[in-house]
Amino acid sequence: MVSEGDQPIPAKRRAVSFVRKFGPVLATFILFGLGAFAVYEALHGITISEVISRIKLTPTHSLLVAVLATAGGYAALIGYDWSALRYVGKGVPLPTLSLGSFTAYALSNSIGLAVLSGGAVRYRFYRGLGLSLADITVVSSYCAMAFGVGVTVIGLAAIAWHPAAIEHFVPLSTETIRVAALAAFAVVTIGVAWSSVARHPIGFGRFRFVMPPPRDAALQILFSLLDIIFAAATLYVLLPSGASAVVTFPTFVAVFAAAAVAAVLSHVPGGVGVFEAVILGAFATVSDQAAGVAAALLVYRIIYYLLPLMAGVLILVGVEIRERAAPLTRPGGKALSAFSVLSSLTSLMPSVAAGLAFLAGLILILDGIIPIPKPILEELQPAVPLGLFELSNVIMGVTGGILIVLANGLRARSRSAFYMAIAILGLAVISLLLQRLDFGLAFALAFLAAVLWISRDRFDRRTPLSAGQHSMTSLALWAGFALCVVLFFLFAQQDAEYSHSRWWQFAFDANMPRALRTAGISVSVSLIVLLFLALRPRAGASPSGSEADIALLRSLIARQDDPDANFALSGDKLFLFSDDQDAFVMYGRHGRSFVALGPPVGQKNATAELIDAFVSEAKRANCRPAFYQIAADDLAIFVDAGFMPSKLGEEAVVDLGTFALDGPERRKLRQAYNRAMRDGLMMEIAAPPHSAALMAELKAISDEWLGEKHVREKRFSLGRFDEDYLQNFRLALVRKESRIVAFANIFETATRKVGTIDLMRHASSAPSGTMDFLFVALMLALKQEGFRQFSLGMAPLSGLDSSRHPRIWEHVAGSVSRLGGHFYNFAGLRDYKDKFAPDWRSRYLMTWGGIDPLLVANDVNALVSGGLRGVITRGAKGKEDDE
Repeated sequence: MVSEGDQPIPAKRRAVSFVRKFGPVLATFILFGLGAFAVYEALHGITISEVISRIKLTPTHSLLVAVLATAGGYAALIGYDWSALRYVGKGVPLPTLSLGSFTAYALSNSIGLAVLSGGAVRYRFYRGLGLSLADITVVSSYCAMAFGVGVTVIGLAAIAWHPAAIEHFVPLSTETIRVAALAAFAVVTIGVAWSSVARHPIGFGRFRFVMPPPRDAALQILFSLLDIIFAAATLYVLLPSGASAVVTFPTFVAVFAAAAVAAVLSHVPGGVGVFEAVILGAFATVSDQAAGVAAALLVYRIIYYLLPLMAGVLILVGVEIRERAAPLTRPGGKALSAFSVLSSLTSLMPSVAAGLAFLAGLILILDGIIPIPKPILEELQPAVPLGLFELSNVIMGVTGGILIVLANGLRARSRSAFYMAIAILGLAVISLLLQRLDFGLAFALAFLAAVLWISRDRFDRRTPLSAGQHSMTSLALWAGFALCVVLFFLFAQQDAEYSHSRWWQFAFDANMPRALRTAGISVSVSLIVLLFLALRPRAGASPSGSEADIALLRSLIARQDDPDANFALSGDKLFLFSDDQDAFVMYGRHGRSFVALGPPVGQKNATAELIDAFVSEAKRANCRPAFYQIAADDLAIFVDAGFMPSKLGEEAVVDLGTFALDGPERRKLRQAYNRAMRDGLMMEIAAPPHSAALMAELKAISDEWLGEKHVREKRFSLGRFDEDYLQNFRLALVRKESRIVAFANIFETATRKVGTIDLMRHASSAPSGTMDFLFVALMLALKQEGFRQFSLGMAPLSGLDSSRHPRIWEHVAGSVSRLGGHFYNFAGLRDYKDKFAPDWRSRYLMTWGGIDPLLVANDVNALVSGGLRGVITRGAKGKEDDE
């Protein structure tokens, strides 16, 4: 089904669309490539053996000091969370906070350099601490602000102290650099201080925040300064004496801060290549120290990133093992168990395993490119036949390349990717031992296999390996991997001559041909597998139309609890079914947005699979995936998939088990209901099929109502008067002396857990209070039928605190000001529904990959076709009749 937004797009708009969609990924790859080339050029003339020798010569005391500095850095990171939680008034025992915060940062830092990364990790951790989504927004913004301000302040101060540190990168004199740094330092510090004291937002565009009060701001910035200083100290103590003698520590802090900012802004995972390029560039004047600086950078990556990551993984593995022995339960009272907090992070094990698999594949290939030391060759030659020796080299390349591709399947929790990864890791361990007796790397691969096996229950999806492989991100990752392999091969084998015959030379001492085959085979195999998976035909989305599709939809809707799944029968949706046809996503397309209405409908174990499939479907069409009206209980699985929430409002849900008209709190409802009964109103429920005469009578009421309201029919998340559509539902009819004066269609499922209404219209002759009567009478009737809850729909913009959460508020308030239309009295709408004493439940718009929710909100508005009423869905259901 094609929407009105799917008209032919002019070439200029297609170009702009391409840049918006793929520009960030391409820019990240280009920055990585430039950084990688800069590192390659900086190491020109240095051999791999020199770097390895420098690593081996690193003094033990330097390693110990680096480990201590790393501990100090992570203590400062824990301080971020401590002060942020203190700011929002959440008390958490320090041991619990320390263990959980360390684990979260150890995981998130492996995919980025600073606290700005690892959104899913931070979300899981904060939810484990019991924070609401609003508090998570504040804490995350608070920590990001602290890092940004801290790294800027300390970087500018260090540059002002020693401007020669960046003379290499800026074509200005040292005095000019110093003056500029001092001026920028003054502007930043004064701006931050003013915002903190005056409580005025600072920032640019839609990215604005209010600094916390001076005491809290100073504390958070202090932790940020300690974070940068300790991280810089970790690398500084590893530098060779010749390099550290030339660059003092204050100067190096400026260089480090600049490298950290460049790494974060590049969006390259871990800042790899970009960070190293800036550091190596700072030591360009002491070229004889390049090998030592490169060795220090490698050891720094191991100590500051890899060791904490391994510690974090071990902690989560311990939690997984304990959960298998005795499932964890959240303790009551104020006490918060460290293990219960950590258990909230264990669901991220597949993502962690995916990152480790990608890293393992890359290291396996790079290890195969490094020349085998002569003593190891002499030990292997009499014990291993040449054919087996060379075959193990081929296996290293093949297994490394396949692990690169399998990482995406592991992230998607694919069961088949899990089993393949276990088998591939086993082959890789054997090939390593036969090829170069590398017990250290073999142990690391065996450890990864053990982590996968312990977390095997997490890989429970039938997601095909092809899912997501066609995306620009996957292609960029592969291209980055290929570039890394090629440049490392050129660096490691720079002294060897190349000729075509080298591909076919087999000998124990033929290091260059062996490295050539490893690099070529790994890149080729990974590309072939990637293309095979990406080009496999997949079943796309289909509109409902056939009787078989409609019968399947009815069956799936009936077996679950959400009555809003009945919107699937409106005839204006596209559908994406799970492989087993036991769940579906219903969505509409407009402009560049694929907007799913609600979460996947059907079997819960197919939810994650369908979310990933929906993202892939949208990416194939160069569109933005989004999910509209998602409940708070479902947020975690969407955040894990890369979505971020923006609050739309709150849904009012009445507990029918306790709903009654007696008692002083129900006096007004009781009076309105009794008055309607005295006026001769009565409510009946009519089951389908409905007669033509009834449909004609209802259509007359509907047309009259539309004319009086000066509105047109809506769609997507609002029902419309369509006889075929209404034949799917029972109808609540309000009569006055046998004449129908109001009606509504009832949304329900076979589970009878929740009931609600969709389309609701009344005649101009209906007495005042008719809609109140309809609601009360219908709730009482559904209660008698065994329904447990009744949804009154959503109150738009309800539950938002514009003073504490300006970013979310700006998104939603911005959509109000932009989209316009006939505005409802939102505060009055909540007051109207409050008289039914409902439970208010948050509803969110989930946007993928950091997309501005306003872009999606505009397309939602067009899908619904009704100004602001369409954007915020049927939240005013019933309110128009109360005004």
